[in-house]
Amino acid sequence: MAIISVQLIGRGKRRATSDDVFLYEQVDSYRVITDDDQDTPVLWDDDDTEYPDGNDPANYYSIPQVSEQHPDAAAIDPDTNLLLRRKRYTEDAKDPRRWQLDCEYSTASADPALQAADPLDCPPIVNYGLEVVKVAVQSDLDGEPIVNSAGDPYDAQTIDDTVTVITIDVNQGYFTAAEQQTYNLSTNLMPIWGYPNRAVLCSSYTGKRSYRNGVEYYAKTMQFKIMGPVMAAITGSDWTKLMLVDQGLRQWNSDLGAAVPITDAQTRKPVTKPVLLNGEGLAQDVDKSELKLYFNTYTVKNLVDWGPLNLPVAV
Repeated sequence: MAIISVQLIGRGKRRATSDDVFLYEQVDSYRVITDDDQDTPVLWDDDDTEYPDGNDPANYYSIPQVSEQHPDAAAIDPDTNLLLRRKRYTEDAKDPRRWQLDCEYSTASADPALQAADPLDCPPIVNYGLEVVKVAVQSDLDGEPIVNSAGDPYDAQTIDDTVTVITIDVNQGYFTAAEQQTYNLSTNLMPIWGYPNRAVLCSSYTGKRSYRNGVEYYAKTMQFKIMGPVMAAITGSDWTKLMLVDQGLRQWNSDLGAAVPITDAQTRKPVTKPVLLNGEGLAQDVDKSELKLYFNTYTVKNLVDWGPLNLPVAV
């Protein structure tokens, strides 16, 4: 039970069109002869053995495979891939051992996703989006704490900010859980896309096993976030330091072992406007704003070298 002959019986139905791109199409036909009337294409569709041409023993042909180049592609257009896009088998009405195989070649595909015969040759696809977030702020544009008319602080105030979301889809030949754990929720160790280190967050890193044109691969999706102007001003464009100012109306009294109201040095009365506290919980001189103490409100993100990801140089 096997193929005994593959004959080239015609090359025709050629068509070429030219608008924004040049398109060339061609259909080649073969006669496939087997020695068993129970043979079907599913048994030998991926057979790459060369068989003699029953009409001309000097010629040998194998069954063309999807995504292969046409044998005369270089002569037709050396700069274009003339690839086999589809195969059609038709059984001979009189002899079930004889089949006609029509091979449809084209320099383009109706499905843009199939433009590259090898999915690993597909270029990265970059998409841009925006995410509106609420940012908690405790000071105004002049750096003054936000308080009411009596000088007492409000609960944390929020304002809208926009985060740029860049999604990159790329195919690769491998994907592991260890790789995912390394890059997911990491920040950039080196400057990238014009932003300093720590300024870009890899917020999602996923992969899906796929199969196309005889090639097994992983469709990988990476999502990156770049903080907006409000968040950048608060954190210094650092995803590892989303912080709040340490300020209050009380300070720590080590003798009493308790927090007590902060007393104004001139009026000897408790302050009504929050003042900055140092690492020991004591009031600082308000003129020394550079001594502000911050608390990290986010889990520290890992700084990771993104070089192995082969990200686009510019987005």
